[in-house]
Amino acid sequence: AVKGTMQRTCKCHGVSGSCTTQTCWLQLPEFREVGNYLKEKYHRSVKVDLLRGAGNSAASRGAIAETFSSISRKELV
Repeated sequence: AVKGTMQRTCKCHGVSGSCTTQTCWLQLPEFREVGNYLKEKYHRSVKVDLLRGAGNSAASRGAIAETFSSISRKELV
């Protein structure tokens, strides 16, 4: 969550602000911003219940794969 909310910040160096050299870095966001990001992700999440007794059959594996195909790897916890 922190990595996803990092912000690029740059500063110019030079005579009278001429920006002959620019230094950039990734800056941590405010703690509240990270908290809001996590809270939003939590509220948009969907609980997934797998059927008990479905076992390890090809049909159940296909159903599971289909369920998770629309979710990116970064979203799975």
